[in-house]
Amino acid sequence: MRALIPALMFLLAVTGCDNRHPLSDKERRDDYGDCSIPQGAPFCCIYVGLNTNEAGLFDTNFWHFADQHGIHRPPKHYRTYSGPGVFTGISDHVAVREGSTETTDLVAFQERFPPVTVKQAVIEEEAAGFALDTDHFWPTNASRITKDAHEVLAPLTGEVKMAPNDTNYPTQDFKQLSEALTAALQSAFPDRAVRVVSYYGDTK
Repeated sequence: MRALIPALMFLLAVTGCDNRHPLSDKERRDDYGDCSIPQGAPFCCIYVGLNTNEAGLFDTNFWHFADQHGIHRPPKHYRTYSGPGVFTGISDHVAVREGSTETTDLVAFQERFPPVTVKQAVIEEEAAGFALDTDHFWPTNASRITKDAHEVLAPLTGEVKMAPNDTNYPTQDFKQLSEALTAALQSAFPDRAVRVVSYYGDTK
């Protein structure tokens, strides 16, 4: 029995069950990418049609931009987690979800759910939630590439979804960051139409 107790203590330690203190909001944000977006926050969604071999190039260009603007990958991962999706990029001011998805999945999503306009989402006070957690705002012309002189649906779509996690972050600063990121991706994919859906406090 005495030999069993140290073994159990070791097991608890390696499985992370012996948390000595609850995580602070800053630890959850910076270490795990787990934070909330304030209601009514602005947002920006950027879409780029990609060939199957371009997902890595999209990632590389995004993270090059991110490194220059203080956005980092969360270094830790929850062993178990049942809440909303965590963010893939975090800074003191913004939270980002970045990655590539199969364009057919975006098409299937829009076939299953009715489209939602930014204006509708703002009225419902769920604009950033719709933008970051779903693909309601994906414009159907956002994922096109030219193949054999014809415009076709791209196999993949690169997506960056970003919103402030800091209520004191000026909207104008967030807009400038979003526009700079859009320009960086357009520069990386000069032959593509980089599409943006955004909200900066109006519904134009």
